[in-house]
Amino acid sequence: TGSGSARLFRLATIAELYNAMDLPKPALETVDRAFALPVDDIPLQNRISLLAARATAQMKNDDLDASMRSLDEAEELAKQDRSSFTSLRLGNLRAEWLLAASMPDRAIEVIDRNEALATQTENTYYLGKCWMLRGHAFMQLGSVTEGSSLMQKATEHFQGIGQMVEVLDGLD
Repeated sequence: TGSGSARLFRLATIAELYNAMDLPKPALETVDRAFALPVDDIPLQNRISLLAARATAQMKNDDLDASMRSLDEAEELAKQDRSSFTSLRLGNLRAEWLLAASMPDRAIEVIDRNEALATQTENTYYLGKCWMLRGHAFMQLGSVTEGSSLMQKATEHFQGIGQMVEVLDGLD
């Protein structure tokens, strides 16, 4: 139903906010609560959003194996939804996971694809996220000056568009 989908959307948003505040435990509890709702068939976008929020929280809890399973499930479902937003969002999350697993070379491959899609769709938010992630990857590879410069560029971009969560991530 429409109201069930709206409630699922709100719970996914709340879980994402908990993740943004580095509170993975309540994020996971919120996702679990959403999946426990008496909704006969969770709409595809809601399911993908909830799985992405779960994967993020599990990553923040340093449970990379569980995070990979959640992300793999979201990516599998995303094959049914070819929207650029879903591709960008999950690509970004995959790059974050690869960086958390200390695989910067593989992360750069994902970032390259995401950056090309963000450029093609003129999505400046995800373009900034790509700069931030690429900077992080370069730093992991030992190119601290180049990585720091890209992260500074991304932080200034996010300040300019008022995305304060991303500014705080960049400063962190």
